[in-house]
Amino acid sequence: MTAEDITFVIFINQDKKSKGAPLKFVTTSIDGFVKMNEIDLVKNTFNCRKAFFVCQSGISAACQLSGQESFALAGKNNSIYIFSF
Repeated sequence: MTAEDITFVIFINQDKKSKGAPLKFVTTSIDGFVKMNEIDLVKNTFNCRKAFFVCQSGISAACQLSGQESFALAGKNNSIYIFSF
């Protein structure tokens, strides 16, 4: 995946107790996938933890809902999807 394929990046807030833990973030893309990712800055590693296909037309926008892992996604087909990991 290239930077042009990613439509949104949303960082997941972590509590202060998890200092040194991998940073979590969600990406959406024009190919219709939503992915939960982690970057470990200490080990210098990247992992895609979960990936789900949402819609064939692609995802144009995303926003985080009240839960840390719940999102509203806007498809390029003019549909809204509520998604939770």
